[in-house]
Formats: sequence, structure tokens, C-alpha cells
Amino acid sequence: MSPREVLVQLEARVDRIKVLCRSKGVEYANSAQDDLANFKRLSEQVGVSPEVVLWVLLEKHLDALRFTIRHHQGITLSEATEGRIDDAILYLHLLDCLMRERK
Repeated sequence: MSPREVLVQLEARVDRIKVLCRSKGVEYANSAQDDLANFKRLSEQVGVSPEVVLWVLLEKHLDALRFTIRHHQGITLSEATEGRIDDAILYLHLLDCLMRERK
């Protein structure tokens, strides 16, 4: 893939992730003030840090991607796989937000 094609794909992914962040942030956080509220609520319920909660949820997507990579020769990018990649990137961004907030 050419450098230009890589950049075009990145720009499209960033646009999708922004939409995902807006829609899922409201849906999952149940808070107009804090998009990270769900991780904080769950962390209190189970007695681990919000970062650990996020990591467990991220692992769900990474596990599915590992399965796809291991068991599908000649992988083609499906909507489900693309969505999991987008979700994983968003979770990493939210992890960064949690860590920055903790400073």
C-alpha cells in the first residue's frame, strides 16, 4: 500500500473513531459530564482500577482479532474486523485519557 493510501485509510479511520467515540461515549458512560464514567463505576464495583477495567474490555476485542488472524488464512477485512480494530484504537485512546486524568 502506498504512503498516500495509508494516509487516506488513516484519515477515514480517525473519522470513524470520532463518530464511535461520540455515540458510544454517551451510551456507555451514562454521563453527560464524563465519558470515562463507566470505567470508574465498574472499577468501584469490582475493586480494580478504571485502567484495569478498560484493559479487560480491550482484551475482548484483541482476543477476537487474534482468533481471526490465527484461523483465517488470506484474511480479508470484514466490517466486523474493521469495527474491532476501531474499537481497540478507541480503547487505547480512552486509556490515555484515564492516565492523563490521573496526573
